Amino acid sequence: MSINICKSYFRAIGLSRGLQEHRNPFSWQDIPSTNFDRAFHIEAVSFPGVKQNQIDLEMEIPITVRLFLRGFSYVYENEERIKSECEAFFTLALKASNRLVQPGFIKNVRLISIFVEPFSESNDNWIIGRMEFSIKFIKPIESEA
Repeated sequence: MSINICKSYFRAIGLSRGLQEHRNPFSWQDIPSTNFDRAFHIEAVSFPGVKQNQIDLEMEIPITVRLFLRGFSYVYENEERIKSECEAFFTLALKASNRLVQPGFIKNVRLISIFVEPFSESNDNWIIGRMEFSIKFIKPIESEA
């Protein structure tokens, strides 16, 4: 199994929530305005090793998931809406029956923090819910080439 399964885990959750993925791996800022409402972006660009023994490498992989909602003129209501969307998303991500039965080597998923923020200082009608996760991933290094 590859470390790519970490991103796939969150992709499956977003799609199951009826969200549309913005698939640029490096930039979430270039999301088209036509796709902004009920979209998500997964950022996984750092893969630090934590421990290693003769047969396994343990990694704590940081993953950032951003949910996007168009707020129109109801900023307060949409702030509540994005928090509800984030809560539904992280509940699925942290549910033991989801996170502990993954094929491959995902051993745990932790929520680090949630931020609710406007898309930009000049546009608070588009709201972003940013969730920071950490995935504990064990990669066998002895049994694979």
